[in-house]
Amino acid sequence: SRPPSIDSLEGAESAVTSRRWLSMALALVLLAGVGAQSVHHFRDTLAIDPRTGPAVGWIYDTLGRPLYPAWPLEDYQIQAQDDALMAADRQLQIRATLTNRGARTLPPPLIRLTLLDRWGESLGSRMFQPGEYLPAQAPSRLLPGVQLDATLSVRAPPGELYGYRLDVCHRIDAGNVRCDAQTR
Repeated sequence: SRPPSIDSLEGAESAVTSRRWLSMALALVLLAGVGAQSVHHFRDTLAIDPRTGPAVGWIYDTLGRPLYPAWPLEDYQIQAQDDALMAADRQLQIRATLTNRGARTLPPPLIRLTLLDRWGESLGSRMFQPGEYLPAQAPSRLLPGVQLDATLSVRAPPGELYGYRLDVCHRIDAGNVRCDAQTR
């Protein structure tokens, strides 16, 4: 048997080099795919981190996809300032103070007001957007330690009203919210 020629060795070496480059390129594409999947899976948590939030927000904004950051509800505190006022037409007005107790800047949350009967059962509830309970000049972000005055107005349903519950909430997707109950 004859030894392989130089030309056949160079051809085989070239084929191995091509396969190696192709394998490396495929591995990089797969690694980028896994990275993109990880970012997508943890997007709501990454969106609240000051280091990754702007980039994640930019990516989803560029793609035209909604992002629902997982703001820590325990960092919000909502407390009624005084007794609720009910007018003769059953228009109920509740004044409260919203505080950022956390260490990071937070957006104003959604607030769910649930009216309660004498047994603590719900008579009805309503979700308030920040623009509905904050004054027009309110900031779009709450710095740590900052307090904002909130006013929630709703028409009470018929029947005896014995109390209410305020929940701070944030969206977890287009149709669902997560809330933290703070009973009053």
